[in-house]
Amino acid sequence: MTRNLAMLSNLVGFGLTALVFLLGGQGWLALALFLVGGFWLYAYLRRLNWGSLLGLFSLFGFIAAGFLMALPPVPLFLAAFLSLAGWDLAGMDARLQLADPEEDTKPIQKHHFLRLGFTLMVGVLLVGAALTLHLRLSFELISLLAILTAWGLGRLISRLLKPEQR
Repeated sequence: MTRNLAMLSNLVGFGLTALVFLLGGQGWLALALFLVGGFWLYAYLRRLNWGSLLGLFSLFGFIAAGFLMALPPVPLFLAAFLSLAGWDLAGMDARLQLADPEEDTKPIQKHHFLRLGFTLMVGVLLVGAALTLHLRLSFELISLLAILTAWGLGRLISRLLKPEQR
């Protein structure tokens, strides 16, 4: 199931981005994106683990180009979320292939799907808020928020890496 979801989310992400480029009058870029998506699918079906990372970076490059060309942001954000989910699920699929064939991996997959779904929902809510609320912030405030975000992420990562030390 993880393998099917990874393929579906990446293919929809590539297709959605190609459609945005095609509707934006960038037919050659849409064709290039279809070729990159086809290469990704070939690499994924051949179980080449580096193919997922290459697909993620190339799709994000196309999405960034779409933002620079002022193409509609909502489908581009959706494609970014789908490609991140596909990359994560491809990694999960690669790790599940290493599991013992007699081990029941369904609880692991269910737990991973729940965490991934929660993460994607929070991301969608934040992007939705960013697209609807147009706040004008000063450079100093943005810098302070970036520093606080980096500090908070550092604290979160250090706490997750340490086992329960209470």
